Amino acid sequence: ATMTSAHELLRTRFVRPAGLAQPLQAIDAPAVVLSVLIWPELDAATAAAQLETLCASEREAGAGAESPPLRLIRIQCGAQAYLCVSASPLL
Repeated sequence: ATMTSAHELLRTRFVRPAGLAQPLQAIDAPAVVLSVLIWPELDAATAAAQLETLCASEREAGAGAESPPLRLIRIQCGAQAYLCVSASPLL
């Protein structure tokens, strides 16, 4: 949360209240949603397919009024391999 405290951009989202044509910028309080996934030992093709599915679902979720501006997903792939996926409506 230290990084999001220092950088407003990481806490920025855009909302469009009813009746307004243009969206408004909203800067949330410092918060990061961290998810942890554990994938067992997978071959490269299966891991790539799962990662693509995960990224597609994050893109589909998109940004909404209740969406956090920054979501991090830590994926443990085996005993010592990790992936970190950043999901943000701004990216």
